[in-house]
Amino acid sequence: MIDYAHEPRTLIQDIAHWATERPAEPWLVERWSSHDREISWREGADLVNSAAAWLAQAVPEPGTRIGLLAPNCAHWVLADYAIMASGNVTVPIFTTMKPESVEYIAQFAGIDMLILGAAGNWEQVRDSLPADLRVVRLPGAQSLAGAVDWEELVSAGAGFAPPPSPDDKALATVVFTSGTTGLPKGVMHSLASLREAGGGVGHMSQTLPGHRFLSYLPLAHLGERIVVENHSLVYGGTIYFNESQQSFLTDLRNTRPNWMLGVPRIWEKLQQAVLAHVLSRDELEVARANGQLEAAGQKVRAFLGLEEINFILTSTAPTPAPLKAWYDELGIILYDGYGQSEMLPVCTNSKGNRKLDSIGVAALGVEIKIADDGEILARGGGTAMGYYRAPEKSAETFEPDGWVRTGDRGRIDEDGHVYLTGRVKEIYKTAKGKYVAPAPIEGRFLETHLAEQACLTGHGLAQTVMTLVLAEAVLERDEAELIAELLEHTSAVNTFLEKHEQIGALIVSREPWSQENDVLTHTLKIKRDELEKRYAAEIAAAGDRMREGEPLFAISCLIGNDKLTYFAQKVGNQSG
Repeated sequence: MIDYAHEPRTLIQDIAHWATERPAEPWLVERWSSHDREISWREGADLVNSAAAWLAQAVPEPGTRIGLLAPNCAHWVLADYAIMASGNVTVPIFTTMKPESVEYIAQFAGIDMLILGAAGNWEQVRDSLPADLRVVRLPGAQSLAGAVDWEELVSAGAGFAPPPSPDDKALATVVFTSGTTGLPKGVMHSLASLREAGGGVGHMSQTLPGHRFLSYLPLAHLGERIVVENHSLVYGGTIYFNESQQSFLTDLRNTRPNWMLGVPRIWEKLQQAVLAHVLSRDELEVARANGQLEAAGQKVRAFLGLEEINFILTSTAPTPAPLKAWYDELGIILYDGYGQSEMLPVCTNSKGNRKLDSIGVAALGVEIKIADDGEILARGGGTAMGYYRAPEKSAETFEPDGWVRTGDRGRIDEDGHVYLTGRVKEIYKTAKGKYVAPAPIEGRFLETHLAEQACLTGHGLAQTVMTLVLAEAVLERDEAELIAELLEHTSAVNTFLEKHEQIGALIVSREPWSQENDVLTHTLKIKRDELEKRYAAEIAAAGDRMREGEPLFAISCLIGNDKLTYFAQKVGNQSG
């Protein structure tokens, strides 16, 4: 097998390589209800070269920051590589960002041009951008006076001399993190670090030319960009694009991916779809008892479009072990991995080297160690150049000898497998003066089929409070039965916890947390600060009751938008 990760090429040279090796094979594919678009390697290379030549003429000062605001599509990828091939800097903007965030990024990064696609937030954010900002309009974007159409750009650029090959070590992109707290930070990467990261992912998963990928997480985030866009480019893979959230399952079946990135939230939703439409929990029990799991697995894999899957990486947060075990039985193996915008990848599980509770071993070319305070430190070729215009913040994260402070606590076992034990900044102190790490407790709590999202808080409270979202499959069940099962499950979880960690109250929401209601980031992580603000009254009420010393769970079931019903029941394993 050729070691594509170590081929002496840049990402821009990778495009030329595959245009020569696989000229007629598909690189970028949209099988959408609105159109059917397939761009070959040869056509894609020509489009990137022409667009880069035009940009080099239109933006004569190398290193100019160019915004890219578009949904995932073939032209997102073409525009991204054209910007970097012209010696300029891509600044991706999420299509779900609010005006104040877009305004901050545009001003802070000093965006001089915007490449605009069919962004759902355009009407809301356009007034947040400079009035004199030059705009390039991608196919599908709304008409805009004064904008240059992509087709015009490409046609004109075909007559220009190609720009000089960009410096592989120079700044190529600034990606603003969505973050769970505070203002976003601009993470800087070079072409070299982007390729190193993408190559490392493919090396550990044994990716082959022609492997199919489905792009559905935002390309504006570095995780999707490196793991799908850059990784598939290094290895000559084909990217299919998801049209919308509503068409996800259809697009998954149409793609039949060989390689897939999936966050835990996606696998929870797909599990719910399987249980509702293909294989109920009772039917799974029957299949297990009768030795028919293989047949059941084939049925599930066909339903999900995963008949030809070779590798599934799940990341952004540890996937609950029971969820991975459930998929294991059906022949769908989820390999947990770990990385950050500041450094991708850090570690991953792989074929023949997987532990259910671990986030894996050090990735290709990566070193990992645990600091004296328990924080995970890592260094390798995929490390960012620092934070844009933020030397003090950079110094807090990037050490002079190359080590990156991840902000996560962890441990390493005798086989080199890494385990997360919590976030450094998310560890908080209860009113009893004891420290609590929420992540492991949340993971254990989510082992129930009753809940699909959970977040633990407790800063300054007598005991911890678990806020959770009910699983869709149980929403119509009798409320009293649900409460009884939740209490029983919470009591069981508490038997594994120290007294100061034990859950003293539950706040139960029937409304899922999402990007739309501003509780989840673009990569579907929970914004803890936002969630605590949203449920501040309920958390405070639970805290008051716990200060009174009642040995009970106070459960708030949110029904509709504002109606609250309170329940209380004495249970065991409470610390009072």
